[in-house]
Amino acid sequence: MTYIEKAKAAFRSGQNELVEQLSRSEIARARSTGDVPAEVAAVCMLARACVRRRDFFAAGQLASRGRRLAESRPDRKLLPAPLHIQAAVARMSGNLNAARTLYRESIHLNGSIGDARMAVLERHNLAYVELHLGDIAAAHELFTTARTQAIELGYTDSLAEMALGAAVISCAEGDPARAASLLAAADMGYATHGQIPDPDDAAERRQLVETVMHVMSRDAFDSAYAAGAATSLSKALRDWAR
Repeated sequence: MTYIEKAKAAFRSGQNELVEQLSRSEIARARSTGDVPAEVAAVCMLARACVRRRDFFAAGQLASRGRRLAESRPDRKLLPAPLHIQAAVARMSGNLNAARTLYRESIHLNGSIGDARMAVLERHNLAYVELHLGDIAAAHELFTTARTQAIELGYTDSLAEMALGAAVISCAEGDPARAASLLAAADMGYATHGQIPDPDDAAERRQLVETVMHVMSRDAFDSAYAAGAATSLSKALRDWAR
């Protein structure tokens, strides 16, 4: 496996220390050989690990470093990774207006270089920002568009994220039972792939559980969650879209 394959697998399974170890080693190697694309990738992966341990200052510094490196080269395909981290840091730090601007920039950039998958994921991330800024209608439209595109383009590894977003917007729209059911479908999807949510999604999940448990009895939550756990991820998303 390549460095990036090992680091991504470790990150998705929650092995943060291994991610940092692999990334620091790769940064040293890339710098010694002048391999800027590899250094950008490793710096951004290290930044993601910092976000997971909620060291937003370090993550922001690394993302800015990655962006400067990326902008020093003509290949625009180096830019999405640091831009994504900058947006995530702004979002998780509560700087929502900056996050909105960065996610919009990222969507445009990924669209222009033909990275449809990343454009879909950033649209999904922007939906959370719009929701937290109070625009439920805009959030719903963005979540729906991202879900539709993920399914149409065959991004099955992103469906757990899409279900979590559907759960969050369902709760915001006053349907905690559906939110609990979709949460279970999302959890099952992550477990099937041996993954855990990315840090920003994990924060959304924690807030969702707290909100839903505040408005539902434990028995009602358990019943809705069990129903969702027994439903396939694709069916849960289809049912939400009706």
